[in-house]
Order: sequence, then structure tokens, then C-alpha cells
Amino acid sequence: MVIDDDPKIISSFQGYDQTAFEDIPLVYFPRVPGSVLSVWPGPRLAAYSDHPCYREACRKIPRGKLFASGSVLHTAVDLAVRMGASEVILLGADLAFPGGQKYASGAGWNEKETSAAQHWVLDGHGKRVDTMASFRGYLRDLETYIEKHPQVCFSNSSLDGAFIKGTTLWRDAS
Repeated sequence: MVIDDDPKIISSFQGYDQTAFEDIPLVYFPRVPGSVLSVWPGPRLAAYSDHPCYREACRKIPRGKLFASGSVLHTAVDLAVRMGASEVILLGADLAFPGGQKYASGAGWNEKETSAAQHWVLDGHGKRVDTMASFRGYLRDLETYIEKHPQVCFSNSSLDGAFIKGTTLWRDAS
């Protein structure tokens, strides 16, 4: 899933055996640069959000619509729900800076973001964890989405990031 127009997302695909992705569809929004799409070896499926920038394109070339509210997390969760998932497990959905990091290790552009952390939220342990205003908005919109889908069990894999209302802690069965 790719929704951003930032070409640095390409670094997420580099360093992997591309043949492993030949049968895996990439769902993307049309804003994604062609340079990013060209490195994906598998099928590509375009979708839209309700954002005004897609209205004209949607009239001319109809595609499915996915919920997007600033984060690919929203879109990935919506895709899973629309595909009939009865459980959605959130892996790496921190929406905060646990350990002072914006992205998970190995994300391709991991960077410290302590200067951007002018806000905080409670983590799964009930302690304050630094975040940004935009992440708080993403958290609010994800919680609203979860509340509107009571038929789906939402689990979070970690207590270290922002506590996400409506989720339970996922315990790997292995």
C-alpha cells in the first residue's frame, strides 16, 4: 500500500529480492510517483480516497475508494476491513515516538524526531510518550474508524506507542 507522493518511499522496496513480490498486488493512490511504481514487480491496483484532488479522476476513471486521513495506516486498515477481515492486527502503528524514533527500525528513512515532538499521548502503559499534532489527528481518526466497525477485532502488537482506543493487545500464538 502506497499513498504518498514522496519518492523516498522507494527505499522501502530496495534491498529485497524483488521476485518475492511478483504475485503481490501493490494498492496505490495515483499521486504516487511513477518512479516508485516502476520498481514494483507485481500487479498494481489504483484506488482513490474522498480527497477533492481525486474527484475529477474518479468521474473519468472509476476506481475503488479507501478511507485516508493522512496516514497509509488508515488506508491499509480500511482495505483489510473491505476485504472481509474479521481481525486486524496493527504492527508498528505507534502514532508517537517511542524511544524518540519516528519510524520503525529498517523503514528506510528512520530518523530521530524529538524536535518535532511538541505534543504527547498516553502509551499502552499509561505513560506519556512524545508525538506530533498530525499523529494525534491520525490517532483520533483511526479510533473513530475502529468505533464504526464493531464487527472487526482490532489488536495492537505493542504497548509502547500511542494507546489506540478500541484495540486489544495482540498476543502472538507462537
